[in-house]
Amino acid sequence: CVVCVAAVADFVPAILHQLYDEAGRLITGVSVPPPGAAAGDFAIGGSCYEAGIMAIQAGLQIPMHLLSCTPLREAVVTDAALRLVAALLDLSEKPPFEAQGPLQLGVLLVIESLCAQTALILEHADSMIAFILPALLALHRSESGDTRFVVLKCFIDTLGVFLNDDHTYTPGHTASPTSQALVALVCEQALPIMPHVLADTDPFPQYAVKLVSVIVARDCVGGADSRVMHELRKLQLLPQLLEVLQRRAGVSVHGLRLLHGLLLTHDLSLGQLVKHGMVQQMCAGLQEEVQQARSVADSGEDPALQDMDHALVDALLSLLEEALVEVHTLASGDGQRQVPPEQRLQVMAEAAPLADAFSPLFGLLRATATLLSLLDRATLCALLFVQVFGAPEVMDAIPSLRGRLVLEAGHLNELFHVLDTSVMVEDGGQEEATASTLQERALRILHWAICSDPPKIFPAVSEMFRAVKQGVNTFLEKSAEVRGHSPQVVTLAEAIIATVGR
Repeated sequence: CVVCVAAVADFVPAILHQLYDEAGRLITGVSVPPPGAAAGDFAIGGSCYEAGIMAIQAGLQIPMHLLSCTPLREAVVTDAALRLVAALLDLSEKPPFEAQGPLQLGVLLVIESLCAQTALILEHADSMIAFILPALLALHRSESGDTRFVVLKCFIDTLGVFLNDDHTYTPGHTASPTSQALVALVCEQALPIMPHVLADTDPFPQYAVKLVSVIVARDCVGGADSRVMHELRKLQLLPQLLEVLQRRAGVSVHGLRLLHGLLLTHDLSLGQLVKHGMVQQMCAGLQEEVQQARSVADSGEDPALQDMDHALVDALLSLLEEALVEVHTLASGDGQRQVPPEQRLQVMAEAAPLADAFSPLFGLLRATATLLSLLDRATLCALLFVQVFGAPEVMDAIPSLRGRLVLEAGHLNELFHVLDTSVMVEDGGQEEATASTLQERALRILHWAICSDPPKIFPAVSEMFRAVKQGVNTFLEKSAEVRGHSPQVVTLAEAIIATVGR
């Protein structure tokens, strides 16, 4: 078996080299036919062309079959083989070859199969970055939309694998040689073609958004001063990207992640999000997910495990969280200077459209109850709303907040459901710590509602107070039976009961 694998490792590059020589022979024959050959023999349909294409098609079947064979797969993917596959792709649109012709289709099938082998492409990351990825980018101007689609998809998917592998890519100034090569590829070859991709017909601009979001979502960890972010600014891609997002009907995971990354690096402000309609799209996306979750719940199924798009909800909540944090930071100052009251209110007034997400956010609490990571983020966003916009003087000074930050009976039920869910979490580990955090957040929101300005927050104060008192008492009883309470939770719960009991 070892001998067989070693033979394959030598055999595949040899086959690919023969195919490369045959392709080169056909290309040369078109421009300079050899003695005794007619000029048309090497053109498409000529006898030499047909014979050469048949040989190339048959030869490309060999690595395709071997890639589907688990024991031999590793022997197929060698640095020499990758170099030759990239070289064949480079030839695939030179006459007599053409876009979506037999040579290109065969090579792209090999590359698609290769890119699906995550472990193997990570093992050969250096050669993939040096040969395969540049060869894919070189075809971004192909006359065939199908070719452009495949090369962009393979490039983006493979780039995502590399960027999300800590051994291959390390943001920052102490990057490995592989990481430096990847950054150079992105900055020198991938980003410069984005204006052309953004100007292409649909759906290609969305692929540009996906590509940049994959880069930014990972690279923003390295900070706003990274080489990639400098290149993005130099190319002035942001206006085109925002225009593409505006044209899109609804939100997408990659669009949301792109906006989140640009907020983190301060290349995008909350004001720009509002101006370009991104906040409105985000709120509408949250509302749509809530409606979907409710329709599933009405059918008797678990909304958290059925049709909810978990990745989309996570991206929506991540962007909402970062936007609320930015408002809080702008309104509170940096800790060394006080923000004047007038400026503070102006910041909050400009951010007021975010409040449209307040009610849908509570609808997500039940839908994400069995997914603690999403529930953790949803409760944090709800608490941030209270901390940012919940002060009575803020609600009084900004008329557009009136009627938006309201807790109705349904919202209270969602908060009580969070408390019930937290009680049922198993003891020990990270989940128990998360449960305690969920309890504290839910109680802080309730405490805000009853202590801030109840008539403005509750539609029917006396009924809501009775519901709050009953819900908190029930939680304390259930929690005491299971594991007891943290001191902070007990203090908050007692303060709530004391207030509503007056």
